[in-house]
Amino acid sequence: MNSSISKGRYLKDIVPFLNLDAQWQQTMVTGLAVDSRKVRAGDCFIAYRGDHADGRAFLLSAENAGASCALIDFDGDVDNQQGPAELAIPVVKVKGLRQHLGQIASAFYQAPSEMLSLCAVTGTNGKTSVSQLIAQGLENAGHRCGVIGTLGSGFPGQVLNETGNTTPGVVENNRLLKEMLDAGAEYAVMEASSHGLVQGRLDGLNVAFGVITNISRDHLDYHGSMEAYREAKALLAKNARLRGLVLNADDNQVLSMASMASPSTQVLTFSTKSATRADVCAEAIQFHQAGIDIKLTCQGASGEIKSPMVGDFNASNLLAAATTLVAMGVSLDRVCAGLSTVAAVPGRMQKVPSVSNSPLVIVDFAHTPDALEKALLAARRHCVGKLWCVFGCGGDRDAGKRPLMAAMASQFADEIVLTADNPRSEKLSDIFSTMVKGIPDEKAYVLIEDRRQAVMHAVRNATSEDVVVVAGKGHETYQDMMGVKYPHSDMACAEQALSMRAGPAMEGNP
Repeated sequence: MNSSISKGRYLKDIVPFLNLDAQWQQTMVTGLAVDSRKVRAGDCFIAYRGDHADGRAFLLSAENAGASCALIDFDGDVDNQQGPAELAIPVVKVKGLRQHLGQIASAFYQAPSEMLSLCAVTGTNGKTSVSQLIAQGLENAGHRCGVIGTLGSGFPGQVLNETGNTTPGVVENNRLLKEMLDAGAEYAVMEASSHGLVQGRLDGLNVAFGVITNISRDHLDYHGSMEAYREAKALLAKNARLRGLVLNADDNQVLSMASMASPSTQVLTFSTKSATRADVCAEAIQFHQAGIDIKLTCQGASGEIKSPMVGDFNASNLLAAATTLVAMGVSLDRVCAGLSTVAAVPGRMQKVPSVSNSPLVIVDFAHTPDALEKALLAARRHCVGKLWCVFGCGGDRDAGKRPLMAAMASQFADEIVLTADNPRSEKLSDIFSTMVKGIPDEKAYVLIEDRRQAVMHAVRNATSEDVVVVAGKGHETYQDMMGVKYPHSDMACAEQALSMRAGPAMEGNP
């Protein structure tokens, strides 16, 4: 990863916490890089032990690529700042380097998070949708807003640049925020994953607003327990610099985090249930073929959102966004008007363009038991006939959720088609054998390994009154198999299946 800036900085200015040797203080730094393969001339290479490799083993590569200096993590007492003698560039030992990354990046990029209002959204489900809704809502209200997350980074309505992670590293985050600020952004919204929070990817950023959507099982392979996972999410609520914290009052685990907020943080809640005492509350929700109508109240005022989105949880996502916009100072009238015109979020309960006499096909990113349940319940509201579910489970990830997801499909779908998701390095047979443990003996299912053929099967056999949910991959444009990312799009597969269904015959039958 490389992060550069047009005007350089002196080394002493990006590590003000160090008492640098005089000979190094005015070393010019024109960029920051944490990946030796992406070092450019003039960069400061930041080297520490990562999850998969130790950057300190690549100092010579960084020097050969033109690095002007390097900062290296050092575990012992720093009695001598100089690093390996065989290098010609300054190599400075920094004790606890990773803990200083936020400060270093902020200093280099001139603290962009202090110059705009930054909002971070966390939660098991809904991060992407809520982030996009907030960003689009601000844009529709006349405020330039950048977005960083699963879909990439950039501005609503434009092609987003791939970020690699839901929450990029803190160096990259500062670079992206600086670019957004220079492009006229007043606000920025970013997804904050549990990994990102625990690993300090938001360290040093001035997060003004926090949103917590919900908490259910996910990433236990990384966190080890639900308690540790909750604690990771709670790190956002505990941020002492938050001006506003938005919480889902329909989720008790989320609501309990109100007590963790700083006394100076304004806490606002939202609910889809009229009986719940929340700051922003849905008085009535109507679901129909065109989308969702929400009549809501906000601290005595009332308004209505007419959205083309579908499903219960999108009603919750819309309320989360509305509450956040209110916390940011946008009037309720402008909030409702802005959210009524937002575009569908790619791969999030996204309706596939239909053809005559065809089922409704929905592509969704649901890859947890809770998300799959919500997606199927949401689709059921639009279903007259049978509800189909095409899904798989990722390999090399939390295997414990596989039978739980299969159980959700068994309970809430009429027809189940098991298929590959991103098997990564794991055998499909092993993934399927774990999944089927969650399917009752009396429940029928079809197993089709090839995901494209699985989608074809469901669309071909569904009636015009049925709904087909293709779950798990959402917006993704690849399928990760044995270290290779093969081109694949659920949306494109579904569009092709519907087109072939409308033709004289469907080809490629499994």
